[in-house]
Amino acid sequence: MQSMRSDTPLHVAIIMDGNGRWGTRHGLTRVEGHVAGAEAVRRAVEAAPDLGVTTLTLFAFSSANWARPKPEIDALMRLFREYLASDGARLAESGAKLVLLGRRDRLPLDLAAATEALERATTGTGGQQRLSDFLLWECAYAEFWFTERMWPEFTGDDLADAIFDFRRRVRNFGAIPAAKGEALNDHPAGAFPPKP
Repeated sequence: MQSMRSDTPLHVAIIMDGNGRWGTRHGLTRVEGHVAGAEAVRRAVEAAPDLGVTTLTLFAFSSANWARPKPEIDALMRLFREYLASDGARLAESGAKLVLLGRRDRLPLDLAAATEALERATTGTGGQQRLSDFLLWECAYAEFWFTERMWPEFTGDDLADAIFDFRRRVRNFGAIPAAKGEALNDHPAGAFPPKP
């Protein structure tokens, strides 16, 4: 995989969809599909810096997921704990910064505490096409890229494909298309209002 670094900070947000269905299709349990999904998280996190991704947001668990069977929820929470324990130190050492978005009050107390501890340790470093309730405000001028792959199959090369496709797009933000030779992915100062 070749490096695609750029001076422009790149924020990539991924909905990690299809873990349970992937497991079922491969003769495994839904939980085993989630375990495979955790491996895909590692691949994406490791590939992101070389692709110029400065912020990687992963949608792991929606409010609607609390309606799943309790054994599956318990398995997901256990998997999250295991990921923090096995990969937390490496994230901190690499300069990554972990931030948990969403409601912490519904997490088991030990998991909320483990997440908070890793956030402190990393502070000051660095099938269906739907959004669910993922980053709705931020999606106003977002570019979308969809893949047929379910999340456990996702690789660093898939992330590279998405970023390559993004960098080829002409982004006008509602303005007149850029003239030949002008930057395609940049916008002039004041092209859209600042974030609130």
